[in-house]
Amino acid sequence: LEVLIQFASSTAWPDDLEAIRKLYHSFRIKMSKEIAGGRCVLQEDALDVHWQGYVFRLRIYLAKEVTLMRNTRLVAEHNLR
Repeated sequence: LEVLIQFASSTAWPDDLEAIRKLYHSFRIKMSKEIAGGRCVLQEDALDVHWQGYVFRLRIYLAKEVTLMRNTRLVAEHNLR
């Protein structure tokens, strides 16, 4: 079962995709330590929580990351012209 964790928009989030991804990784590590009663498996882009015969895949979503990815793609496309 996929679970999407959406963080609120804030100017406190970094403007760098790599920095955001490192924060995501830190959040997943912290969540894996805090979840009791389940076995957690850290994935590259998610946290799998095995609990009572189910697997919950926790993913993080931040609208700012999507915007930064779009902007990066647009700049790359522009530079190819």
